[in-house]
Amino acid sequence: MPPVILVNIIIQLFDFIATYFGTETYGEFNPVMRYGFQAIGVLPTLVLAKSWALLVLYKLRNRPAAAPTLWGLAGFYTVLCVIPWTLVFVFYLTSLS
Repeated sequence: MPPVILVNIIIQLFDFIATYFGTETYGEFNPVMRYGFQAIGVLPTLVLAKSWALLVLYKLRNRPAAAPTLWGLAGFYTVLCVIPWTLVFVFYLTSLS
């Protein structure tokens, strides 16, 4: 498995878990996801969104020309999902002490 695929899978799993646990306390900033949460619930929306993302990764896994795009997506998700959720959890944990 190419490293870019593995990195994207890890990011998707992190975002799934962080969104699932963080959304109840902090809400969701993505309006599309927020609409899905209201329409069908948090867990079904997350399963659908992450299944779609993993399906796209699966379809692109062996295409060398897709690697730059997938690295770009990894950067996009890191900036807009991983870093914000990490900061939210760090601030939450530091507020406990």
